[in-house]
Amino acid sequence: MNVQGLIKELPLLVNYGRDIDGWIKDFEEVMELWEIYTLRQQYFWIIKCVNQDISIEIKILKEKYKRNEYPTLKEIQYAIEKYLNITQSEKCWTLKTIKVPNDTKISIFNVTYRRLLKNLECDFRKLVTIEDYLNSIKVRRFPYQQVIIKGCKTIEDAMKTASLAERIENELIESNKEERESFNNHKITYNRRNNRTDPYNTYFREYGLI
Repeated sequence: MNVQGLIKELPLLVNYGRDIDGWIKDFEEVMELWEIYTLRQQYFWIIKCVNQDISIEIKILKEKYKRNEYPTLKEIQYAIEKYLNITQSEKCWTLKTIKVPNDTKISIFNVTYRRLLKNLECDFRKLVTIEDYLNSIKVRRFPYQQVIIKGCKTIEDAMKTASLAERIENELIESNKEERESFNNHKITYNRRNNRTDPYNTYFREYGLI
């Protein structure tokens, strides 16, 4: 195993703020990539991702197990959230106020949105509405309008509609871009041909008449 390579890929909790679920998800992906599947190994590496205070909490959790037993990543997540006093109310409010970043595709944003929604307990999940999702993508005018026009009844349907609308919008933008480039190239070719066949163009250009 390339230990230094693994260390470079480890997600540091300090970079995730209070999004412990997102950090655990990325940590799981790194573990899978490096084929590290045992709880013992994962426990060893997750300690490397946190500061001293959090590592102490994880070690306290480990003390509840027998010598050769280790907590799951989900249990470690709950322990950290409890230590940081991250409540379901806070998670719910975060989801209800989240906004899609300007440089992020809606399809990618939806992955995060689904994860945050799934991480809520059932009672709090019911508090998140389609209107909340619409507010989160309001800056993306076309997808936002398409969700309203379709009259989506569920958040999942709204996410799929917004993602599809964004893809169609991007395809139209790309198509229009290609058409403009084709038109401009044709115009340049025409002008060049016109300049070669018309001896008066050079004369007029010298006097600023064209």
